[in-house]
Amino acid sequence: MEITRELRHPWLVPVLGVLYFLAVSLSRHGMNKPTVMALLIAAILTALVRAAQLTRRMTWPALLLGLYVCMDGISTLYAPSGKFALYEFLKVMLAACLALLLVAWEPRRDAGRTGRCAATVLEVSAALASFVSLDMVATRWFYRVLCDITAWVGTPVVVGGTLQEERLRTIFGNPNVFAGAAGIVILLSLGLAVSAESRKERCVHLSCLLLNSTVFLLAMSRGAIGAIAAAFLAYLLLERDEQRARVFVLMVETLLLAAASSLAVLQAYPHLGEGIQLLPLLAVVIAAEVLCLLDIFAGRPLAQCMARRMKTVNIVLLAALGAAIVGAVVAVNWTGELELKRDQGVTRGAYLGAGTYTLHVEASGPVTVQIEAQTDEDAVMNRKQTVYQGEADGAVFTLPEGNRSATFRISAETPVRISSIRYEGDAAGGLKLKYKLLPEAIAGRIQNLRSEGNVVQRFVYISDAMKLFRKSPVVGLGMGAFENGIYSVQAYHYETKYVHNHYVQTMVDTGILGLALWLGLLGASAAAVIRLWRRRTEERTMGAALCAMLLFIMIHAAVEVDFSSSYSLPYGFGAFAVIELFCGDMVPLRLSGKTVRRCMVWAETLGLLVFAVLLGMNLRAASLAEEGSYTAMEKAAALDPYEWMDHELAYVYSAAAEEELPASMQNTMTKYLADLEKLHSNSVPRYLAKIYFSMGNIDKAFEVLNQYVDYVPSNPEAWNGAFGIILEYDDGSETFRQGIAQLWEKLERWNQQNLGAVSLSKDVMTYLAGRLGAA
Repeated sequence: MEITRELRHPWLVPVLGVLYFLAVSLSRHGMNKPTVMALLIAAILTALVRAAQLTRRMTWPALLLGLYVCMDGISTLYAPSGKFALYEFLKVMLAACLALLLVAWEPRRDAGRTGRCAATVLEVSAALASFVSLDMVATRWFYRVLCDITAWVGTPVVVGGTLQEERLRTIFGNPNVFAGAAGIVILLSLGLAVSAESRKERCVHLSCLLLNSTVFLLAMSRGAIGAIAAAFLAYLLLERDEQRARVFVLMVETLLLAAASSLAVLQAYPHLGEGIQLLPLLAVVIAAEVLCLLDIFAGRPLAQCMARRMKTVNIVLLAALGAAIVGAVVAVNWTGELELKRDQGVTRGAYLGAGTYTLHVEASGPVTVQIEAQTDEDAVMNRKQTVYQGEADGAVFTLPEGNRSATFRISAETPVRISSIRYEGDAAGGLKLKYKLLPEAIAGRIQNLRSEGNVVQRFVYISDAMKLFRKSPVVGLGMGAFENGIYSVQAYHYETKYVHNHYVQTMVDTGILGLALWLGLLGASAAAVIRLWRRRTEERTMGAALCAMLLFIMIHAAVEVDFSSSYSLPYGFGAFAVIELFCGDMVPLRLSGKTVRRCMVWAETLGLLVFAVLLGMNLRAASLAEEGSYTAMEKAAALDPYEWMDHELAYVYSAAAEEELPASMQNTMTKYLADLEKLHSNSVPRYLAKIYFSMGNIDKAFEVLNQYVDYVPSNPEAWNGAFGIILEYDDGSETFRQGIAQLWEKLERWNQQNLGAVSLSKDVMTYLAGRLGAA
């Protein structure tokens, strides 16, 4: 019996949602090879069994998504670092396999209903992620079960703390990543709930909607909030008159209840680690039940009543939009006295220029403050300078030239009520203290928005990424090239693996060709959902929701790492799969007959098989390398298409320590050294230098070190590591002294020519002072 009979088994779709959630949870970056291999096998078998289904569903969105994934895969073969490229592509391939499974096994239904299964799988999966994320604050029972399961499989969930300042990290580790995935499923849940045919089905969608909306708010991602606000507005504008009232009422109900449950969860933050807290889970479960009851007994009747008076509805919508704007303005401006508990702190900001200022504090007790200045240069480098720390009342502080903002970190050792904090000097004003309508977690996020270092630095990422793009504009530098090469183009040191803009990230990885495929995928999907929306038939009720979801994807991909994260990629590709299922047939491959489309399916299957073979070779090589023998390492290096450099490096590193080597091993070692020297790597040259020093080839060692620091000149760790290796092998000769002097001059020249200054450790500086006679 085919899976198309799932309606006779109402438990089947939620079970598939659980499996999807587990697959996402096992997709941890760099540790998911067995998971990807299992999904590859499942996808290949599915493509063979469901070839006819996939052939029918081979349309422009499906073809372009397949070509986009194929281009990523090809780029791994010419990427500067095979290891980085493999780990990046593993995430893409895992998401692509899940998307293929969704498309292949989705049951065929009447017009407009195909795709609901896949959409429900995505929302249930995300709801489970939301629930377990909330449990990190509550009992941690379900969170520990997930940790145990993923650890047993070999890819443990590692969060690294429940909170990031006042934001919930979620089990995805990064609040912004979770917000990107949650935004997609929230819009899907809205569309599914509004168009549900039965009350039970509607309650499932509403429960998922409430769960995901609550954790979305707790993630407090400003980029995601802006993107979903635009998507909500587009949804309301695009929805048909009869449906617009339903969507509006449901949005309002969900927002109010999600905000209420979020506030309940925030109350548990101060008590993290003190024991079991049931309030967060109870709050969200009760809110979900209330949403279902409210929708049944109030929401739907109200929407039906409003639908008969659409002019009134449109007026209400405009009034609600105006009220939201006014409410936001009031929320960020209505403040009052602030009560601080013992050892509690808050952060406030002000836009102040250069000059000297004095603080005046009216409080019931002593208050301390740390004042940080931020100039234009500081904003670019995402740093702040502390200009004062101590008693707040009467504090005198000076802000430097070019200052754009000041941050005040206010605290007290004993409970205190603060009535006002005013500053006088080159400008006068007061700090906003207690926000009447906002919790402190949100209030802290809106300070100094215009000078937020993270926002300013995103433009630096893009600028540096474009420098890499210009090195290979047609096909790009290969996946992982940004992480591997970013230190070579920086004007100061910062750490990031991604551009935080997928359009630019694609240009670096796969060039103009990759960008064309990505934009083509977005364009074909947009054409499909717009044609679906234009039909406006009773059966086709997801058009507006899918338009809003695609708009959210387009916006958020421009400000975050959604399509570079192993956790959010399955939801991004899953969204394209849902679009393909709902309306892919509206952008068919008109010039391609059934035979051609079948060949396309076989070609994609062959691509999966090729990567499965390559990944199998990589896994086999890793198994050989564990044996530790020279023969095994040599076989591993010859077999592995991605991490061969690790096996070659292990070979030469061990062989260099041998007193005598057979001629065959010497030849192999010479070959491997030549291979490794050709690499543009941010780590391998350090090991090569140590090998050459140990072999007594001092000139070659310094040559490798110079190539190394030329490739990663902004990285202090690279310079400290290079001088540390020299210190370890220095024989006191003039050759060494000249090599050291050359590196030192190169460092000074880089510091003079660039924005940032590389600082060396105290031990290294002491060594250089003694060796070169310089301060």
